[in-house]
Amino acid sequence: MTETGVMPTPQPFEILLVEDSPADARLTREALKDAKVWHNLYMVGDGVEAMDFLHRRGRFDDIEKVYNLNANCFISKPVDFEQFTKIVRSIEEFWFTVVSRLPK
Repeated sequence: MTETGVMPTPQPFEILLVEDSPADARLTREALKDAKVWHNLYMVGDGVEAMDFLHRRGRFDDIEKVYNLNANCFISKPVDFEQFTKIVRSIEEFWFTVVSRLPK
């Protein structure tokens, strides 16, 4: 709640997924959907595309929403699906239970 007594409007999380496997990208989308994380998911296939996305170069030069190049975490994707879903649930718990975000 703000000082004026108005509840801030929650903002979706901006997620950039760097994944070269279409199957793993699909699993990530499904896990985020199952975790009920309100998000905008952007997907790229490799580090070069990720840098282009973050710097708004090439095919990503028209993207309006980025973090002004300030990522707030890096998570390595586990190979094991069970561990992967555990990580996604941990992300949800952390960002929606532990973290206090400022309204935009």
